[in-house]
Amino acid sequence: MSSNSLFQTITVLILLAHVATLLWAVLRRGNKPAAWLNLAIAAGVWLYWIPRFGQLHHQEVMLLIFELATVVVSYAVLRGIRFAPYVMWFAFAIHSGVAAAAVIFAFTFTMKLI
Repeated sequence: MSSNSLFQTITVLILLAHVATLLWAVLRRGNKPAAWLNLAIAAGVWLYWIPRFGQLHHQEVMLLIFELATVVVSYAVLRGIRFAPYVMWFAFAIHSGVAAAAVIFAFTFTMKLI
């Protein structure tokens, strides 16, 4: 599998995870799967940037602050705090939009990652 195919596969899987989570929330009326997915995405972002911490610019710092806020709010949803689902769904919408944009990017341009 080429690096471009791998990139395309990963972006599609992330977007499908968001769609499945949204369907689960609508059909089952539950926030917890979305909270867990938000935590997983935030963890992936942090794990990517931790080794590159000395190379951060203000855009990456703002991304990490957003992901830290997403972790806090998603944890609050899992703990049952009342206001948290509204904020968590906002973060979920941002993650979904970025995932959709990544899929479009992955299928529009050729990447050579490795």
